[in-house]
Amino acid sequence: MSPRREAVALDAKGNLLPYSPAKVEAVVADATQHGELLCAVFRLPDASLAVQVVGEPSLVLAEALETVARSYRRALQTSGPTMA
Repeated sequence: MSPRREAVALDAKGNLLPYSPAKVEAVVADATQHGELLCAVFRLPDASLAVQVVGEPSLVLAEALETVARSYRRALQTSGPTMA
């Protein structure tokens, strides 16, 4: 398993948002408590990825995942793999 990195927040264009790692983790903790899990991504022991979508098929979720993938890709391309 890779080392844990600090939590970051990105906007829809892949720009880093000015939130501290503690704030990002607080938002995620609140979502875990009060939200509904729709999708999970797991790194398997062989380093491959597995994605689980929970619930009914949803174009809204598909669009959100596409936006996340685009912004994450842009952040990696502009800031490098560490996004530091």
